[in-house]
Amino acid sequence: MAMRIPPELAEVCRDGVFSSADALRVGVPTARLGSWARSGLCTPLTRGWWTPGVPADDETRHRLTTKALLRHFGSKAFASHQSALVLARLPLLDIDLTRVHLTRVSDRQSRRQPAFTLHPCLGRSLSTQQRLAVAIVQAGAVNRPVSALAAADAALARRLITRADLSHACSVMERHPRTATTRTALVHADGRHESPGETRLAQVLRHLGVAATPQVSLEGDGLRYRVDFLLEDAPVVLEFDGRVKYGGGEDLFAEKRREDALRRWGFEVVRVTWADLSHPERIARWIEAARRRSRARSA
Repeated sequence: MAMRIPPELAEVCRDGVFSSADALRVGVPTARLGSWARSGLCTPLTRGWWTPGVPADDETRHRLTTKALLRHFGSKAFASHQSALVLARLPLLDIDLTRVHLTRVSDRQSRRQPAFTLHPCLGRSLSTQQRLAVAIVQAGAVNRPVSALAAADAALARRLITRADLSHACSVMERHPRTATTRTALVHADGRHESPGETRLAQVLRHLGVAATPQVSLEGDGLRYRVDFLLEDAPVVLEFDGRVKYGGGEDLFAEKRREDALRRWGFEVVRVTWADLSHPERIARWIEAARRRSRARSA
């Protein structure tokens, strides 16, 4: 007969996690938890903490481990770096999810364990929004600047933070190591970018010296379409194609009709995929070819 986690455990399982001590209080010893883990009925997250079943993916596991550690440390620490991004469900572009990051509220001591790092107090009181903005800077420091930029774009778009919060976070982290390039990247944070792919494409365009406005509405034939980017010096539309938005044949047909309409209104369309972002020279050639076609059309 298949083993089942007893319903008593639901009483102590909060936010999807429970401790060995919680389980013991309802009559479940740690040895039994280990047996259940081998059967896939629960999963160890960090020392002394568990979750029922098996996390669906690395992001889910990271989220649950972060929640477990927050319960463990109580009011003495808060989620920071990429762990705060995971809790806020912000984009995780080039993010390492193998380690949870927390920051102490008052203690200046750091602590590193196999599953987590506990960072020293930042030395000043921060609001919830400011903590998230600081976490974005921190995530860029321990991952890549573009990791922070993608998260900042999404946080601004969702109004989780303001530009003032981001500016304050950069000043808070000014003297911390490995943050200089991240602070420089965050100058370009723009809440109009709707996906990490658009954030990366905007970064490529800046590198190429191509001026483009994000999220522009275009109208014609009684229709209105919003495009990812519109060049400032030519009627050329740039679209980031992440393929996620296509659910089937109807979606593909709608996208083709949209592109046909844009061309009918006099716009050239350049599509960019994730693979293309690693080849800026390719994107530059496509943009220049689209400019030439546009000039030929208007001649």
